[in-house]
Order: sequence, then structure tokens, then C-alpha cells
Amino acid sequence: MKTWFVYVFGRWIVLSGIAGALLQFLLSDYLGIHTIPAFLLNQFLLANVFWFIDKAIFKSHFKIPAFYPLWQIRENVRCVDCGQICEGYRVVKTKNYDRMNDPEPEFRCKTCREKKLEELRKRGVEI
Repeated sequence: MKTWFVYVFGRWIVLSGIAGALLQFLLSDYLGIHTIPAFLLNQFLLANVFWFIDKAIFKSHFKIPAFYPLWQIRENVRCVDCGQICEGYRVVKTKNYDRMNDPEPEFRCKTCREKKLEELRKRGVEI
């Protein structure tokens, strides 16, 4: 409830409402731009500002990662760890891990994939 209150009153009323009203006054009354074009310019400028504000709010609130790992999945491959023929997985690229040009890619089954992910995390790879 507290987060909602801060968001509604802080973001919408104070920032959008007051900033929007002040910007509308500045554009239409102070700079002499007609009402409708001033309103459209007002909305465009505020949308550009709030794009970054809302992105920061929702990124921190929902814990959205800055980078999603890129996976490669192949059918009927031999797991490099256990030898099982299965659907194979490999992490190709993350924020600080890049195997895009790996000449000999290693695919793993679901079980071995989890072990490898844990090993990569221990080495400091962000997944």
C-alpha cells in the first residue's frame, strides 16, 4: 500500500500533474505557443522524461534483470557430461560470458545443465 501511495502521489500527481501544468504554462503562456500544440509538445517532453523514470521504478520493483542470457537448444545431441542422447542446452552469452564463436559447443541434458549453471555462478558468471 505504501508503494502504491508513493507511486500514485509522487509519480502521477507531483511529477506528472504539477510538472505537466508548469510545462503547459511555460509553453503556452510564457512562450506563446497555442494551447493544442503546447499540450502535444508538453506530453511529448514529459513522455521522454518519464520513460526513464518509469523504467527505473519498475526495474527495481520487479527485479527485472538488465541482461537475459542467450541459450542455444538442439535436438538429439549427446550430453557432454553424462553421454545421454537428448535435447541439449548451452548458455551462449550472458552479461559477462560469451561463447558465441565457440568452435566446439558443449550441449548438456537438463540435469547436467543445472550443474553447469551452478558451476558458472560460482565462477562469477551472471546468469
